[in-house]
Amino acid sequence: MSQNEVAVTLIAIIYGLMFTDLFSGFNRLLRSRKRVKWHWLPILTAWYIFIMLINNWWVIANDTTKFNNFLSFFLYGHIFVLIYLLVSSVFPSVIPEEGIDLKVFYFNKHRYFWALMSGVFISSIFTKIFVGTMSSNAIDLLNLLPTTVLVLMFISLSIWKNYRLHSIFVVLFFVEALAEVFLSAV
Repeated sequence: MSQNEVAVTLIAIIYGLMFTDLFSGFNRLLRSRKRVKWHWLPILTAWYIFIMLINNWWVIANDTTKFNNFLSFFLYGHIFVLIYLLVSSVFPSVIPEEGIDLKVFYFNKHRYFWALMSGVFISSIFTKIFVGTMSSNAIDLLNLLPTTVLVLMFISLSIWKNYRLHSIFVVLFFVEALAEVFLSAV
């Protein structure tokens, strides 16, 4: 096995754990559905995370050149840890006997969740810059502008507990993720 094959195999295992965690959380909610007060915001957020995971895995599986040295793999590995923590926080770990209100759960965890999301994207920006300068590739800072705007939106969601702001931004994130999937298929 080549270095890249080993790296992609480990990443596949990590992504498998992330998908398992996401699906298990949703299954836990479905099994306890009578004790769950459903709300669309955390469900759409989870769906956004699901699309993000699939898209990231597809990009990684089709371009393993970024893992051509240990330092690059090490830096990207930190992003995978943050993504795993993010995925693990989408749904409740336990459904209490008295039940759970998903809207209340979402807003009780919004700081943690969106701070993690900010961390994922900030780490991604710095890793791209660092790996790009290591490999002597020119860094297109203008290309990083949309990601920087997303980070600012994520940070605002981690700070403010405003229902309208969260609703608008989560819908925008979801639409952006879907558009990215469909545009990459063309």
